Amino acid sequence: MGVWGRFAHNGIKMKNTFFSAVEYNKEIHINPVSILGVKKVKIPKVKKKKHKIKKEKIKKPRKIIRSYKVYIKSALWVKRKNRYFQKHGKICKACGKKKFVTLHHKIYRNNYGDEPDNEVVALCQFCHQLFHDTYGVKKDMLDTSNSFVLEMQRSQQMLNELKRIDSFIEDI
Repeated sequence: MGVWGRFAHNGIKMKNTFFSAVEYNKEIHINPVSILGVKKVKIPKVKKKKHKIKKEKIKKPRKIIRSYKVYIKSALWVKRKNRYFQKHGKICKACGKKKFVTLHHKIYRNNYGDEPDNEVVALCQFCHQLFHDTYGVKKDMLDTSNSFVLEMQRSQQMLNELKRIDSFIEDI
């Protein structure tokens, strides 16, 4: 049996020394191992490990945005726009322009950030303004928006056809 500890033997103080304990007739005789001719061994002090509780990263629930104006200025809207543009391209569905394109809500609901792609459409600034000037703002404009986009596409096709006819007449 052995123990670690401090011991003074013959006036010599020994710290952190291993001692052997021998029992003779219920008397315990403690002998430092280093005195018995065995090399004195020091054990480094062991630091107690503090058990750290690992905090699981809990996803915070998304902040509920109740106002459309706040939503349009939020990072959530930017992510939503980028996701739509990556999937469908950043081009106006009404006239085909590639500059100043943004998303137009066909339906205004409170599921901000989770709108399905069929509830928004990419429009340039001009077409977006033209739509709202013509039809105003209503909670459900799905059919109106779809017919506006089709009407604008037909108008664009007619303009392209007129330009083609004009260039043909100039060549004659």
